[in-house]
Amino acid sequence: MLRASQLSKTYGTGNEATRALREVGLTLGKGEMAAVTGPSGCGKSTLLHVLGGLEPADGGEIWIGDEAVHRRREKELAALRLKRMGFVFQAYHLVPVLSAEENVQLPLLAAGMTRREAERKALEALELVGLAGKRRSRPSALSGGQSQRVAIARAVAGKPDILFADEPTGALDSEAADQVMGLLELMNRQYGMTLLLVTHDDRLAQRLPRQIRMFNGRIVEDREGATC
Repeated sequence: MLRASQLSKTYGTGNEATRALREVGLTLGKGEMAAVTGPSGCGKSTLLHVLGGLEPADGGEIWIGDEAVHRRREKELAALRLKRMGFVFQAYHLVPVLSAEENVQLPLLAAGMTRREAERKALEALELVGLAGKRRSRPSALSGGQSQRVAIARAVAGKPDILFADEPTGALDSEAADQVMGLLELMNRQYGMTLLLVTHDDRLAQRLPRQIRMFNGRIVEDREGATC
């Protein structure tokens, strides 16, 4: 499903340069779930952003199926992200003037879906995360956990091949964090989508079948963990 090789990324130049990724290679199979952990500044989020085409790599290759992410220009990347990828971040990135349902519809409409179909899929996704009753609510009326569940619904409504989650529980208490993790696992079972999760919480990482640990821009450990 996802293959990356020799990924490098440097921020800054000269004495101020920081090598965020150092010839990183990674392969994820269809439906696989993996957590990326490591200390702050080790390259976890950079790796996820580069794999998802949100930031360009300085070198290396990225493939999602037979699609070469590293060869795409921005307009092509945007179309590829809408078609095959979903993203969940620590900050929910919900549009404050739109309802929960309208927020979920946004990427579907951007991908060219009809409004009627987008409405149907948005409601289906909100039902899956347990928020159909909040479909008309704006983000200001939602709790942090509810807002993150709307963000998950938005990310999976189009049934992407791979879901990238960058510290999705970082702003939540432990109970809400467990609920969000349960939903991410449910999406994997329900839709068979590949999940790559970046987290600083080793307890949550242990819930996934594979743990990848980074240090100083490199993958230093890649092992099987819990079974789901």
